[in-house]
Amino acid sequence: MVVEMVTGHPPWHKYEGVAAIFKIATEHPPDYRLPDTASDMLRHFLDSCFRLSVDERPSAAVLLQHKFVSV
Repeated sequence: MVVEMVTGHPPWHKYEGVAAIFKIATEHPPDYRLPDTASDMLRHFLDSCFRLSVDERPSAAVLLQHKFVSV
């Protein structure tokens, strides 16, 4: 939802149905371009959210403590 608010499109918006599901499960990070004005804090937050491996991806509780959300 954050990517959609910043770019006007959800991640993987170019794909529909099964193609979108396949991309979500295999392609990380998604193909999106943040505006040049996007902060490093936002970029780090999104990078954390889109990590493919569950072992590398922070939990929701950890993400809620991220400076991007807590500021």
